[in-house]
Amino acid sequence: MGTVKRFEELEVWKESRKLAKSIHECTSNTPFSKASLAETKSQLYQALDFGYISKEKFSKNHELADLIGKQNGGFIKYLQQSEYKGNKFKKLGSN
Repeated sequence: MGTVKRFEELEVWKESRKLAKSIHECTSNTPFSKASLAETKSQLYQALDFGYISKEKFSKNHELADLIGKQNGGFIKYLQQSEYKGNKFKKLGSN
């Protein structure tokens, strides 16, 4: 993984943004809150059960949520194993 200077460069963030937009479009007129990936999946099930979204839209967004979960898990594992922890951990005066 290359050096990331801004969180907006992270693929997991880009995919999460797509999912958040899609979930908002599906549930903007429903009484559901927003939070974690697990809660997002729960909201998808509720939106499907109450007939707010089609099975096709449910499947598309559920698959995207699974992909994001895997990406996030991989990114967390990478960060835990990385010796480089970012600019805030560099000693002053070192490159």
